[in-house]
Amino acid sequence: MSDETSPSPNPSVREIELNVGSRQAIIGEAKTISPAFANYVTRNHGFLAHVRDVRDQIETYINKRTARRPLNVLLAAPPGSGKSFLIKQIINSITDKNTAVQVSFEETYIASLESADELFKIFQRVQSLNLEGKIPVVFFDEIDARIADVANVYSKFLAPMWDGTFYVGKEKFFLGKCIFFFAGSGLSLEAESKEAVTRLAKKSKPVQYDLYFQLWKEKFDDRHSGAEFAKQKLPDFLDRIDSVLRIPPICEELLGEQTEAEYDDLACMLIKKHFPAVTLIEKEALDTIRRALKSESSMRTAEKIVFNSTSRIEEEDELFDMSCLPRRHQIIVPSERKEWWKVTIEKPS
Repeated sequence: MSDETSPSPNPSVREIELNVGSRQAIIGEAKTISPAFANYVTRNHGFLAHVRDVRDQIETYINKRTARRPLNVLLAAPPGSGKSFLIKQIINSITDKNTAVQVSFEETYIASLESADELFKIFQRVQSLNLEGKIPVVFFDEIDARIADVANVYSKFLAPMWDGTFYVGKEKFFLGKCIFFFAGSGLSLEAESKEAVTRLAKKSKPVQYDLYFQLWKEKFDDRHSGAEFAKQKLPDFLDRIDSVLRIPPICEELLGEQTEAEYDDLACMLIKKHFPAVTLIEKEALDTIRRALKSESSMRTAEKIVFNSTSRIEEEDELFDMSCLPRRHQIIVPSERKEWWKVTIEKPS
């Protein structure tokens, strides 16, 4: 399937008989998951179109012979919503098509810096990677955090973002071609996001992503236009952003009848991420991962459950069932009642 084709609204499903070890005639269903690109799955087609626009912008930038400044992208979403994963899948979808492109993914937590001067070491790292023939993709997380010696770091990014330069003392340096991603908890405006969803859902459901994004962006611009933010140089920082990616919440208002299927896809992909050889997933085990995804504001809880799980081999199949989960998450299900998903991932071509 081409990565320019939207994922099928329904997985390919058919009933089959599975013989798992000594247990015969266990009824399962075949589920095929079609990532939108690389390993990224979403059933929100409006958001997917928005991501593809940004991905095309990134691909155009990468293919330039020279670039006088970075490409700057703001990621707006709460912690644990898969921001760094989305970045990596966007980049992977580009480099998989063009193997000559060498990319170095760098991740910096602003809150972990002891001094704003450490930013200049990161800029020097970007410059060095360019000299090695690699394109630096830098994710600056918690950009709105306070560093010990400064209230905010927005002003430190103004020249690098727009002029592609930085100073060490009085000496001027050029960054070269690079891509900057930024995210900050205070910049995601989750309350405003929820308000936008609720307001639009009163008119019609499911809510179109474009309408949701437009209303959220209006609230975002209004929220950051005051004198307090001007002192922080935040409007100047935001004026240098080339694109904004707002990761939408997973909710019925936006996804309608596809909501549960979205959780199924995410849970399957999470298991396949850590156990790529798994082909059979017990439905009850999958439901445990789904419940964790649904009940928590962050995907990290579900990620931890899968990370601390195991898989097992039975005959020629690698299985993921209740016995693979951490003990505190196991629910005892009689063998004769077990139902399985036979999961395959249809890679974009």
